[in-house]
Amino acid sequence: YSTLSKAMAVNIAVPGDFDLNAGGVVNVVFPQMDGLTGVDKQDKQMSGKYVISALRHTITFGAKTMHTTSMQLIKGAY
Repeated sequence: YSTLSKAMAVNIAVPGDFDLNAGGVVNVVFPQMDGLTGVDKQDKQMSGKYVISALRHTITFGAKTMHTTSMQLIKGAY
């Protein structure tokens, strides 16, 4: 429990991927938020490996069928 209380959690949504599942590990690259445009810099503190702690697949039907995977990710919990 103490490890999880120190972990960093983020929620993200990505194009649908049925290969992702809870407990899996993903590598996430976050851009650096320094106010400069057109510069591709990686936020080294936020980027890295995250454990998928929760996941939901959403499929919407209509004129265009869409599949989205929403995940809660935890860094530093493994």
